[in-house]
Amino acid sequence: ATRGESARRDSLKDEIAGIRRLSASIPGAPDLDAVRGFEGAAGRLYFQSLPKLLHGSVPDSMKPAGRSRRPPKDRFNCLLSFGYSILYGAVHQAILTLGLEPALGFLHQPRSAAHPLVMDLMELFRVPLVDMVVVGSVNRLQWDPAEDFSIAGARVWLSDPGRRKAISLFE
Repeated sequence: ATRGESARRDSLKDEIAGIRRLSASIPGAPDLDAVRGFEGAAGRLYFQSLPKLLHGSVPDSMKPAGRSRRPPKDRFNCLLSFGYSILYGAVHQAILTLGLEPALGFLHQPRSAAHPLVMDLMELFRVPLVDMVVVGSVNRLQWDPAEDFSIAGARVWLSDPGRRKAISLFE
């Protein structure tokens, strides 16, 4: 997303350095909770960096204001959340097809209706199958902020045309 744009690439150096530092700390982590802490801190840096990947031509209504979910509070986060939901379903189906138990994970723990193994494996595919697609489609101005989204108070949802577009991009 920053190819040929050294100023934007330079603006990401702090987040990248922070994520690298956190990654390097994992082998010395005393326990799994410490690893989860490193992952959470790296996730905050990652989501903090995403707006810097958006071109100047992207309207403000399509730019994220931090990471928000359950429910998403802006259009960008709405796209991420919907994409992650589709990805969750695809990974869950693959796990069941292989005869694995989705409730037995490694890093994620059972704390909601989300299956830990699905959440663990989703991490491998979030960036290439959802995040890169969302950033690319927003940068290409493929979304109509009025037509593709429904806003209800502080909640932002995809409209029917928006859902069709998101599913098509995922596929």
